[in-house]
Amino acid sequence: MNLTKRVLVVDDDSQIRTLLSSLLERESIQVYTAASAEEALGIIRKCGQQHIQVLLTDISLPGMDGLTLCRKLRRIEPLIVTIAITGYTDLFSLLECREAGFDDYLIKPVSASVLRAALVSSFKRARYWGTIAERDIASRHKSRPNGINIT
Repeated sequence: MNLTKRVLVVDDDSQIRTLLSSLLERESIQVYTAASAEEALGIIRKCGQQHIQVLLTDISLPGMDGLTLCRKLRRIEPLIVTIAITGYTDLFSLLECREAGFDDYLIKPVSASVLRAALVSSFKRARYWGTIAERDIASRHKSRPNGINIT
């Protein structure tokens, strides 16, 4: 299992991307950044086997918003832990994030300690889900020699 921690930060504000990147890099996390949801999906597809474990995204993005990004991501990479970061703090926004499939919800401005705690939890979750997925793949392979299922 790969132990490198990888996070994709998605925000249309370059200053926020830079700030979050520098905070995460100080924690020895490999950081990818995107200014849009479309760019984020491209990065995720490019990463392939070196997958990103955590997506940290703003909700308000030009073009495709963060909610739509999360929904699409759940279909193509369901094991990525998703965290919404937003300046909007109403119950409706929180419920929309839950419905879209976000695992966590942080309110801007987010402190370094809150971000760190959210990431510790997220990496534990990603590691757990990855372990379960690896066991499932191994058990399926054992039940079908050479990966062939003859019925």
